[in-house]
Amino acid sequence: MSSPRTTTGRALATAAAAAVALGTATAGTASAEALPECGADRLTARVDEVPWAPEPGVRLFAFGVDRTFGPACAIVGGELRDVRFHAGDGSVLDVPLTSSAQPPHEVIERDPAQAFLSAFDTGAGPYPAVTVSFTMPALDVRLTVPWPSALHGPVRLGALKGQAG
Repeated sequence: MSSPRTTTGRALATAAAAAVALGTATAGTASAEALPECGADRLTARVDEVPWAPEPGVRLFAFGVDRTFGPACAIVGGELRDVRFHAGDGSVLDVPLTSSAQPPHEVIERDPAQAFLSAFDTGAGPYPAVTVSFTMPALDVRLTVPWPSALHGPVRLGALKGQAG
């Protein structure tokens, strides 16, 4: 019998795999007219490896971007820009990247905004990544977060989107 944690993890992995493969996901959206976009001081980010792979030989990672406490501000989804993996000495690793079809920019209502990345267990590399940096889709806010493990390329990037449901 599966535990609730196992069942939830498998459901997340299945949904994430579908979002990466299809380049689609459901997101809550609203108008950004009244809200300023969140600056770097209002955003926190993290990346986690999803414990269940969508298929054998594939690893799945989830970026999460949250707003910090303070006045309301907008997170705008879309393609993460200038994604770079870094070694322990700070040098940029030449990890090959591909991206799925990206939706138009949408305002994301609920935290966390998420983007999924997939990589194979073998291929180019392994790259000894310890951090990853990226620029948010609609403004020049650059975030850097710890990366959980070495990886092989190419890495397939999904769009930053809102939570389903």
